[in-house]
Amino acid sequence: MDLWRLDALSADVRAARAEGDLDRAKQLLAEAVELWRGEPLPDLADLPDAEPGLEADRLRALHGRNLLDLGELCLVSGEPSRAGYLADRVLARDPFAPRAHRLLLAAALKGRDPARVTAARATVVAALAQLGEPADGATALLLRQALPPTGGREQRGAVVSSWR
Repeated sequence: MDLWRLDALSADVRAARAEGDLDRAKQLLAEAVELWRGEPLPDLADLPDAEPGLEADRLRALHGRNLLDLGELCLVSGEPSRAGYLADRVLARDPFAPRAHRLLLAAALKGRDPARVTAARATVVAALAQLGEPADGATALLLRQALPPTGGREQRGAVVSSWR
């Protein structure tokens, strides 16, 4: 991964958003996401110095934000399947990421595919159950919208979403 290019793209994304150019921001985010090639700085992982590990953590967090930012822009530009796929990528690394849960639910709802809505809801409900925590307000609202039309009874079973 080209770290300098990634940092430059991040600055360009911020500038594009500040100018209100969301199409440009989306294009730049897509480019940044494509730079990801797996774990960052693997050759430096065994060094006793903590700095490479901190930098790797920063890059992982930046990649997650880029995926979610791109997913949200895809969602508002009418690409719910791509948005759901990007949410799934984040959840593969962090199954408890609330922002990714919201994106997954919103993408499924916008896509109007009952199977994906059911799968997304099951994914989020299962993660919340594992945490033993209630959903935050925005996630709870999306979960209510994702209730099945057959009276709103809770769906059971581990359903995994697929956005490919």
